[in-house]
Amino acid sequence: MSYYRFFASDKEMPEFDNMKAKPIIVDGEVVAINFANGFDEDTAMRIVKEDDFCYAEKFTDKKYVNYLEWYYNDDNAQLIVDYIKALLADRFTVSLFNTWTDDESELFIKKVDVNDLSIEDIKEIWGQKFFEKNECLVVFRNY
Repeated sequence: MSYYRFFASDKEMPEFDNMKAKPIIVDGEVVAINFANGFDEDTAMRIVKEDDFCYAEKFTDKKYVNYLEWYYNDDNAQLIVDYIKALLADRFTVSLFNTWTDDESELFIKKVDVNDLSIEDIKEIWGQKFFEKNECLVVFRNY
């Protein structure tokens, strides 16, 4: 079995790849992108559209899925928080899944308002090196 970490939404989500470009972060905000040759493994992160839904469909019926490849650190977690806040500008929810590819056991769900979302929430679901259960963090926006 392998980790399978992904986003799910009712609307298409943009891709992100800093393996060829490094974001310049000031006060927790991406202010520019520095394109360079190669990448730093300690900051690498890719959010890529999923073409094969065989693993995701075990956990969600959402139409759009982007999977995550990354190395956890607080800067990357902040990028995820910013990415989610941008997504919720035009939708009500986005779900983050932390699963095993071949595990269909119970899914444990936690919900958080986007205004309360923090890097600690990202660390809790995607920053762990080992986990024992399939998890989902539903981030929502209130009106």
